[in-house]
Amino acid sequence: MVTDPSAPSLDDVLEAYAATDVDVWFPTRTRVAGSAARRDLPTRVVVITAWNPKSRPTDEATNRQANADLAAVLLAMGATVLPARGTAADGGWSEDSFAVPLDGGRPSLHTLLAVGRAFGQHAVYVIDDDHLDIVACAGGSSHRLPRVR
Repeated sequence: MVTDPSAPSLDDVLEAYAATDVDVWFPTRTRVAGSAARRDLPTRVVVITAWNPKSRPTDEATNRQANADLAAVLLAMGATVLPARGTAADGGWSEDSFAVPLDGGRPSLHTLLAVGRAFGQHAVYVIDDDHLDIVACAGGSSHRLPRVR
């Protein structure tokens, strides 16, 4: 695999990932990570997006199309796909995303990491009642944080 030396690494953007507030619609909007996050979750979820591949700002039309393509891939795998959004704690940016519950085991976290990699993402969030794990799409290394700030 050829890497782009000008693209930021996960280490370069980890602070931004860690400072992101994440909302999932279960079906109503629920803050699942970040400031004022709900304490109990109905299920363990993976939050994934196709926005801004390689952490490079991309125009909205391209991001929306990439996310539509991602949704189609997830649905074709038989995943339950819930709307989600990651937002900078300071409100400076947001990315439309999807939450995929892991309670049924399909698709697996391993498969979702491969999908994230295919869509140019550094990492996905794995969120349960206690923790927020930022899991690298390439290599699967994980950074565990408290879910509620």
